[in-house]
Amino acid sequence: MQVIDNNSKITTSEIIQDIEIFLKSDGVFDLVLRKNTDLFIDKLPSINESFWFIYSAASDIEFIGDPTLDETLDTNEKLAFIYISDFRFKGALCYRAFINDEVKTEIILNATIRVFKWPGKIIDLSNGSDDVEIWDKNQKLINLTSIYAYKKLIELDLIPYDYSWYRQNRIKSGRTCMNNKKQSHVTSQDYFLEIIECYERIKHLLSMVLLNCDYSNKYTKIKTDLPSGYESSYKYEFEGNFKIYDRFFLMYSELTIESLYIF
Repeated sequence: MQVIDNNSKITTSEIIQDIEIFLKSDGVFDLVLRKNTDLFIDKLPSINESFWFIYSAASDIEFIGDPTLDETLDTNEKLAFIYISDFRFKGALCYRAFINDEVKTEIILNATIRVFKWPGKIIDLSNGSDDVEIWDKNQKLINLTSIYAYKKLIELDLIPYDYSWYRQNRIKSGRTCMNNKKQSHVTSQDYFLEIIECYERIKHLLSMVLLNCDYSNKYTKIKTDLPSGYESSYKYEFEGNFKIYDRFFLMYSELTIESLYIF
């Protein structure tokens, strides 16, 4: 029961409880499930059908296992919490057939939910918001990899990136020549946005390098021989000590170096 805020004595368990109470509020999980229609699209004749769910929040929504709650900072450097939990949903998926008869199909969905929660702010379930996401098993693996990789990155003592300087309004570039009608309306701000994108790419790739580094061979200290016959066969199926962590470590290291060159 970690204390998040010493002044107000907010605990992680209280935040988790508040999030789960909200998710079990009337009609909320109907909107939540629409965040990933791939989970139940095979039960509908068409995604364009008007559909809804019938369920009991008390008994048909079950959060499985121990949820995780991490602290993070958004792009405005404001504190937010990331809630992640597996869940099981048991209810009825309903839609109207062509003859206007209501079709009701009993379904059971097993998936993962991720919620962004800002202190004092209501969770936004609208289509344009990413406060809530629903992941299937593959999406869970991909997203957790990204989250834990970023954790490895922020453990480093990196120089803070000053986005405010790049967000300033700037004059248009290349509009002073005689044939200005053919000049594109590109501002210096656009070039800086490209620099920011390069920087974000470097951060993501470097975080993947760091995630796999602890589990890969330490090449400067431990010499690992390639499998016999590798040079002649040019096969990339490494054996022995050369495992998946080594492949990812080397691949993301190469991509990081390429991105540094672009930057």
